Amino acid sequence: MTTSLRVLIAITTWVQGAKNGENQAMRDTFLKDIVRYPNLEYRFFMGNSKPTGEDESALDSSYMQVLSAHGDTYEKRKVAPCEYALKEDEIFLNTPDDYKHNSYKTKYSHRWGVDNGFDFIFQCTSDTYINIDRLMNSGFELHDYSGGFPQGGIYVQGGSGHWMSKRACQMIVNEPVDIWAEDWWVGTILHRHGISPYGDNRYVQLPDFPKPDNDFISSHLCIQPYSPQLMYDVHTNASYLSTPAPAPTPEPVQVPAPHIVQPVISMPQSRNLRSFRRK
Repeated sequence: MTTSLRVLIAITTWVQGAKNGENQAMRDTFLKDIVRYPNLEYRFFMGNSKPTGEDESALDSSYMQVLSAHGDTYEKRKVAPCEYALKEDEIFLNTPDDYKHNSYKTKYSHRWGVDNGFDFIFQCTSDTYINIDRLMNSGFELHDYSGGFPQGGIYVQGGSGHWMSKRACQMIVNEPVDIWAEDWWVGTILHRHGISPYGDNRYVQLPDFPKPDNDFISSHLCIQPYSPQLMYDVHTNASYLSTPAPAPTPEPVQVPAPHIVQPVISMPQSRNLRSFRRK
């Protein structure tokens, strides 16, 4: 990694999760290793439950389609506003704090990152476990957009985290939000600008996670309902390496580009109730 690059880990979370200990579980485990990298910082981003003030008609249509497909309603998914005193590493974004507005959290957190001079942003959620040393030696700086589980040549899944360069971030921060899934929304915009995802199979999800006998970088702890105790358990069972050897950068995953560039109407097959989290 080029040591002069400023890197931000942008963690999408929610007020209720912060109250339940999700943020603290990350602080108590892998986030402690950030001190080894002077140019690396992290922030937790959550909604302040205020309206975005933007036109959300296209987002409403996208979100209602997936709710209907699962026999669900927005009223069941809404998150009630609650009082919360921010900690020094937490930031309120001007958006409702529910799952529907995750794309807005991505948009606004990356705008914050660009405005504050970061060169690369790794976005993940409050149920993502990361090996910091492997993350910072992963070769992320070679690509504008990278992560795990590439989907149809358009996007990489967000649960295990994805990288964007400052150049890529600048392409999304002023775009309208018209897709409920933030990773899908990001990939669609970048594809339109000629940026395809670099697929890296070291970003995984449970039952896989970083251990001494593998080269995995991060894992989405996608068990519902999620408990912060799982973060502690994975950290303990990972036999965490404090200074592992840098993992080699894998060959690009070749995925065919689909005929439809903006899949706004039909929900991708990979989307199911497991990925439909409560934030």
